[in-house]
Amino acid sequence: MSPEKLKTLSASGGSYIVCTPMRLGDAVTTAVLTRAGRFKRLRDNLEVKEVWVPPSGAARRRYVVCRNPVEAERARKKREDILVGLERELAASGRSEEAHPKKACDPVAANQYRPCLKGESGPGARPIEAKWVREIRKQCRAASVPFFFKQ
Repeated sequence: MSPEKLKTLSASGGSYIVCTPMRLGDAVTTAVLTRAGRFKRLRDNLEVKEVWVPPSGAARRRYVVCRNPVEAERARKKREDILVGLERELAASGRSEEAHPKKACDPVAANQYRPCLKGESGPGARPIEAKWVREIRKQCRAASVPFFFKQ
């Protein structure tokens, strides 16, 4: 949501709730997510905590952080499975001087382990910095890692 729309909502004097994804990563999101506090479990799949940023003063705002512990556990297990598979492939590659040099690259060349940079599209999509994309591509090439960009 744009700052102008938030300003209009604030000026209206009524109550409102604005939902934003955590992955936006702006300064407010970082401040809210790093604030200490305990989550209160409302349901098996919903935990919430209230956060005020800044903690005091006239400019402070109330935020409610929602977390789905069931989904968080599923995502943790998925990341763990990926790491186990990658470790297994790296162990199978031999990693010795006599091993075929391309064998060590197999896990990296596999689609499931390569980095994929994605741009946003549609209404409200944020523009992507071409300089940032080129820098990541440069780093991948330097490390002999396949680079994939999807708009």
